Amino acid sequence: MRRPPGSALPSRTEATHVHSFEINWDVVSERMLKRNLPCADNVPQPLETFEEARAYVGAAFRINNIDVVERPEWVYELDL
Repeated sequence: MRRPPGSALPSRTEATHVHSFEINWDVVSERMLKRNLPCADNVPQPLETFEEARAYVGAAFRINNIDVVERPEWVYELDL
């Protein structure tokens, strides 16, 4: 990942991270950065449930009615 000069972004991200608009916007060319949104930042809190993830996404992307997204019926377990 290439970081902008003087950036406080981590050189490596955790498994759970976000490619936010603000850190991937090139103000000079007035467009998103090339190459698959190269800048990412760690999610600042552990997201262990669907509800936690939904709330985080709602706050991060300013989605006022994120609660309309219902919990999926399936159960996903990740064995690490």
